[in-house]
Amino acid sequence: MRAGLSRLRRRLEASPLTVAVALASLAVFLPALVPREDAFLPALLELRGEGVARAQPWRLVTGHLVHLSGRQLVLNLLAFLWLGVLCEPKIPRRYGLLLLSSSLAVGAGVLALHPTLVSYRGLSGIASAQFAALVALRAREARRQGGVSAAALPVLALLLFLAQTAYELVSGRGLFTGDLGAAAASPAAHLFGALAGLAVAFLPSRRGVAQRPGVVGAPGPAPRRPSTSGVG
Repeated sequence: MRAGLSRLRRRLEASPLTVAVALASLAVFLPALVPREDAFLPALLELRGEGVARAQPWRLVTGHLVHLSGRQLVLNLLAFLWLGVLCEPKIPRRYGLLLLSSSLAVGAGVLALHPTLVSYRGLSGIASAQFAALVALRAREARRQGGVSAAALPVLALLLFLAQTAYELVSGRGLFTGDLGAAAASPAAHLFGALAGLAVAFLPSRRGVAQRPGVVGAPGPAPRRPSTSGVG
């Protein structure tokens, strides 16, 4: 028990951006608990149709921090935190780019496919980016180590996820839930989030960059080799 809590603490310490976004999402949700028909802060931050987003572009980013209900908040935060503590230590220098690019890609993609959108809230699009990035990173690691078969299961999971998303996007119906209702924009959010995550994961990385400390088994800096090019 104590070892598990210690491991969790180290992972959270190694994922400061993930923790910060989760705390911001919790803080933004608090005004929604006030018994009002339209809580001011969530209404100000949620993503809305193209005309509103053009006049108030911050909604492309802040719409991911607000949620429609406590249930949606809990489910999104659990997925976001779990994927985040796995993903952020692997790409600490690119993780901020992952969060920003996926939030913009999801917002722009949702508006492109749903220009008359009434309201979009939630972290699931960014969680999709985290998931896709993790799969891509795992596949790259397996290829470098010569164990391509080890990446087969996560790659298959990503392909099934993309297939489900494509079906829901084309049909307008949830594969397991039927009518999407208020979540009609979710398939677009998941698709554009996953594409953004893959794009960031496949960016070339500099060798010898240490992963953020605090994660068990994280390798340190690669040993420096003598250089004949004059570049340190």
